[in-house]
Amino acid sequence: MINYKYAFIFLVALVSQSCGLKVTSEISDNVLLGKWQLDYVDCFASVNDNTLVEQFQFKTSNHELLVEFDGSDFIYEVSSTADPTCSTTAYSKYSTEFDGDSVGYIDFSDITSSGSCSLDLTDTGPDTLGNITVAMAMLPSNSENIYWLYDGTNLYMELPVELVGTNEDFPGCDSNCFCRGFFNEI
Repeated sequence: MINYKYAFIFLVALVSQSCGLKVTSEISDNVLLGKWQLDYVDCFASVNDNTLVEQFQFKTSNHELLVEFDGSDFIYEVSSTADPTCSTTAYSKYSTEFDGDSVGYIDFSDITSSGSCSLDLTDTGPDTLGNITVAMAMLPSNSENIYWLYDGTNLYMELPVELVGTNEDFPGCDSNCFCRGFFNEI
């Protein structure tokens, strides 16, 4: 004889395991946490291109750019001791997917900025094509779909500013490159 009470409990247990809830043992760490210092910026013809077109040094040029990921908070600081001196700071929230592959896209929101700082940068890449002046304020218009890659030691990330290389034609960027920063954790 079938005990309908136990059959009903079994049926409820079976249905509850297939209602879209999934329990896994996968843990994805936020590899971005901490403070990072920009060393240099590499500019490429496109996102998928690894041929260096232009490069801009930061550590050796009187400029400093620091970013910090603290929980869901993001801090962005730029300063320059070159003449004229300047600084800018921004605070925001950020979100990204951490699915174990250490690569993704960041979106920044609720950005609060103060100060202004435009930096004169010199191309030190393969053809040393010239100089550019880049406004370093973090703006909402440049703060979505920011590409990042963590290689286990260093962070490669687009900057949330309008940096697209020099306006020099081929072999330069012609103001149309994909540029990403190389950051060291400090």
